[in-house]
Amino acid sequence: TQSTGMGLTLNCLGRKDEAYDNVKRGLKNNLRSHVCWHVFGLLQRSDKKYEEAIKCYRNALKWDKDNLQILRIYLCCRYKTRDLEGYKTTRHQLLMLRASQRVGWVGYVISLHILGEFDNALNVLQTFRKTQQGKPADYEFSELLLYEASIMVEGGECTGRHWSTS
Repeated sequence: TQSTGMGLTLNCLGRKDEAYDNVKRGLKNNLRSHVCWHVFGLLQRSDKKYEEAIKCYRNALKWDKDNLQILRIYLCCRYKTRDLEGYKTTRHQLLMLRASQRVGWVGYVISLHILGEFDNALNVLQTFRKTQQGKPADYEFSELLLYEASIMVEGGECTGRHWSTS
């Protein structure tokens, strides 16, 4: 773990070769360390080697599958490589880990929307809205309704569907 921390420091100092050597030394000592794999992924990502970073994050998640920090970075790399199905899968995993947080729901809906899964996006949004019943409507809620309407328009669902705010 100290090797991996040193690897990040060296990378920030512009000493990339030494950084990679330190992280590889850490992995040599413990291939099952999610921390080592995470840092290796950070180094790869800093060099814009997103495919390699994804491999590192997959390995990190083998050993710590619910690590939110790793999942968020993994998510960014999947988006950068346009792995939109993978992006959706990771968004869903984040939602399941933090179902009480609005950002997880909205992020998952966005992933469905990007893939053109308009009906699924609307269903997830409406399910989320049901969990918010009884809470006072705020600006963010009105933005959510506007987003829902834009998905309906884009998906051609404006007619024949009854839309309520409850």
